[in-house]
Amino acid sequence: MGRIAGVSSEAVRERLLEAAVEVFCERGYERASTGEIARRAGLSVGAIYSNYGTKAELLGHAIAAHVPVQLAELFATDSTDTALDLMIQLGAALPTRTDRQGVMLIESFAAARRDPAVAAMIATGLERRLGVFRATVERAQRDGAVRPGLDPVALAYLCQSVVLGSLIMNGLDTPRPDPAAWAAVIEHIITSVAPTPDPDQSRSP
Repeated sequence: MGRIAGVSSEAVRERLLEAAVEVFCERGYERASTGEIARRAGLSVGAIYSNYGTKAELLGHAIAAHVPVQLAELFATDSTDTALDLMIQLGAALPTRTDRQGVMLIESFAAARRDPAVAAMIATGLERRLGVFRATVERAQRDGAVRPGLDPVALAYLCQSVVLGSLIMNGLDTPRPDPAAWAAVIEHIITSVAPTPDPDQSRSP
């Protein structure tokens, strides 16, 4: 049974993803069964395979649904904020993310060590997110907000590493820094990539 009378396909997928997150976080990827996920969603196992070809694919969609999606929202082309301001906002909010997001990442990385399908899925997702960061850095460079000599791939890699590392720390339930102090450090790091003012241009004619 892939559909339930009166329930849309989107609602079915939402129920499956929410149940999958619960089971993956509680039992880990390897011990999580599709039967338990379906039971918690109030659906049949057939509903899972009608929407996701494998358990690995379900894990991938669950990660995408519960790991921060603000990248797409914050870096929208019609945003009125600058790219650096958006990166500061994202970075400052990292310690406030839920433990569950970090647990999902930890479980997915552990599963990737043993399951090539999970590893490929995670690699694709990370590459996609890295591309979002890179596009943001390149846009900031075109706008003159980031020094043109900085490699956009390296800077994007640093940003993604901070995001993933912070979420994993949250998932391990480690002590979190003072929000104001963390925000100040993030702002200092990000604004440090801005171009240095040209002293010749600042002089009066």
